[in-house]
Amino acid sequence: MSRHSALSALGLLVALFVTGSGAEAAEPSASGRPLLLFPIIVEPPTTTSTTAVASGGDLFSQAFRSEAAVRLTSAYQLPDATGRTIAFPDGAVFAKAVIAESDVFCAPGSNGAIGIFLKGDVGVCFRDTDHDGVFDGQALVDSASRARTAYELKPNAWRWAPAKVPYSPIRPEDIPAGRIAIDYFYVDPPLARPQASVALRICAPDAMTAPTKEWTWGQCGTLMVGFKITAYRERTAIDLKALGPQVLTLGPMATTVRVDATGLASAETSQPFPAGRKLMMLAATYGRPNDPALQTSIFALLPADAPPGEVRP
Repeated sequence: MSRHSALSALGLLVALFVTGSGAEAAEPSASGRPLLLFPIIVEPPTTTSTTAVASGGDLFSQAFRSEAAVRLTSAYQLPDATGRTIAFPDGAVFAKAVIAESDVFCAPGSNGAIGIFLKGDVGVCFRDTDHDGVFDGQALVDSASRARTAYELKPNAWRWAPAKVPYSPIRPEDIPAGRIAIDYFYVDPPLARPQASVALRICAPDAMTAPTKEWTWGQCGTLMVGFKITAYRERTAIDLKALGPQVLTLGPMATTVRVDATGLASAETSQPFPAGRKLMMLAATYGRPNDPALQTSIFALLPADAPPGEVRP
């Protein structure tokens, strides 16, 4: 099977397996959209236990980095389809992505208004066909929805245009790190019982997130492992009436959680996320497609050598 047909088949699988009210699945390259896969390296965790975490904190965090990334060595601007300017400063970070034809480097940028208060997002991908340290091709990766990180880009028509953009590789250890995290939520309303929950999230690095002045969900999204959705529309609830610690299974991870009377939580993760090379892609979005502030992204995290038709955690 060719690389192009393999990526198309993988995209079709995502479209089949990711469903739900309000969700929009990523489209495969067979429909005219290329499938963007981002190779990442998941690092071993430095610690597997936490103490006294308040609501909004992480009960577990494990770093990941793009397999490769580059920085632009000069500022660069280009127009989008409507003539609005997409600007990238000197030093802007672009993450490696894989498409059927070649490796490319992509980043998101805010490029204009959707309605009165919200901004739309658009991505830009570059390629260097002769590998001389200067990008010689560029393509817009338009999105009508939230795309604050390169990992969230949903390409439309893939049209390459000439470019001349110098860049420099980033050493692997200097590539900005994101995190796979178990985040903790606790609320104690005056006239209701306290509630606590966790979710398995994947969060892009700040340095690789498009700047915005609007309120959004930030640079974190829900994580799928293979095609098993660990937390899609709902978080995993913690039973505050249960005696003693609780063991929760989130995808491939197992963690023991304790919540005290004040709502502070601690956790021990005996089974962290498997380290190594993975392929990350936007599988779907949930919420209002044209409202970045009311939308969350759902990422699929696949084994680097997963054969189409047999994708498993």
